[in-house]
Amino acid sequence: MATSYYSTGTVTLVNGSKAVIGTGTAWQLALITNGYIAVEAAGNLLPIASVDGDTEITAELAWAGASGIYSYAIQRNPQQLQDNAENSRTLSYLLSEIRNGTLFKYDAAGSLSDRAFHDAKPKGFSYLVLAGETALLYVKASATSGDWAGPFAYGTGPIGPEGPVGFLDFKGDYSSVTAYSANDGVRYNGSSWVALQSTTGNAPPTLPATENAYWSLLAVKGQDGLGTGDMQAVTYDPLAKAADAFASANHDYDNATSGLTATTTQTAIDELALEDIENDRLADMVQATVKGRASGAGTGQPTDLEADDLFTILGGLVPARPTSASGVVGQWVKIATAVSTALVLPAGGTWAYFYIVVNASGGAVNNPVCGAGVAAGGSTVQAAISNMILQGFAWRVT
Repeated sequence: MATSYYSTGTVTLVNGSKAVIGTGTAWQLALITNGYIAVEAAGNLLPIASVDGDTEITAELAWAGASGIYSYAIQRNPQQLQDNAENSRTLSYLLSEIRNGTLFKYDAAGSLSDRAFHDAKPKGFSYLVLAGETALLYVKASATSGDWAGPFAYGTGPIGPEGPVGFLDFKGDYSSVTAYSANDGVRYNGSSWVALQSTTGNAPPTLPATENAYWSLLAVKGQDGLGTGDMQAVTYDPLAKAADAFASANHDYDNATSGLTATTTQTAIDELALEDIENDRLADMVQATVKGRASGAGTGQPTDLEADDLFTILGGLVPARPTSASGVVGQWVKIATAVSTALVLPAGGTWAYFYIVVNASGGAVNNPVCGAGVAAGGSTVQAAISNMILQGFAWRVT
């Protein structure tokens, strides 16, 4: 702390001048800002108007004594001494904060890899990198791209005291033979407990007690659903299935409607998987619906079959559907002969046919008057009848 007087060096004074020139002095460095200059010579006190440098002071009054070089003493204003002490404390604090980086305003922040986006920034540009709990500051050393200085510690204070030990390890269900340490956790009678000290064989208390010498309640078990309120067992579990509701879906059920021999859900599923589909299973099927599979392996759900699917499945068991296409099964043709000519079926396959006998001259029809049957293609199914025309149709069935 500065003393109330400063007298290092000498002063040069000129009669009638307010200028005070020092030799070997350091007035600004000594933080002199006001006070009085007392000269060891006949003359007047010189109140300080301003300190212009370590060797220059401007007085408020002109020097009334003789010009010369003199020894002197500056008496500081008592208030300045207090200001200097406060300034010293403030400066010490600011220097400490600057060293810790807590007073520096950075220009941008991000990851270390993103710093490259700012490589072309001007000299003095600052970039803060946050790496976990550590903050590092980089500053452009010049305008050259990528010329960074650092890293510098930023905002790092002294290490604080160690905090209290927290919840360390959950050990599962309590066991009387397990050695527990302080802050170990266990589950006991549906609630969670934390150990207060090392213990073996000392169980947590029974609710409603929440603590004993060894354990403290951490989380209480939930309600059992038998109390008052909306979620009552009588409403939501009338068959008392709570015990196995989440363990398995294999509950008992009434098989009177299904007609199965199984008495549980799982055995009913197994029975259905092995059972053939019988007619009584299709009792409610819509009329004129045919279900099956037109092609492919026997997997997946059956489908409703169309007429074309049925002809494909039945194949040669039923005649083909009539068609005008030539040379295929199902071809339907009109047949008619010339007068007195035999009736011959079209070539190929097997044909079902029908014909009548017509008198070409309009007279009476001789027997036979009609005919029908099934014969190979190209067969003569009726010999020529004099003055008669044979007319009808033929349907290729194979």
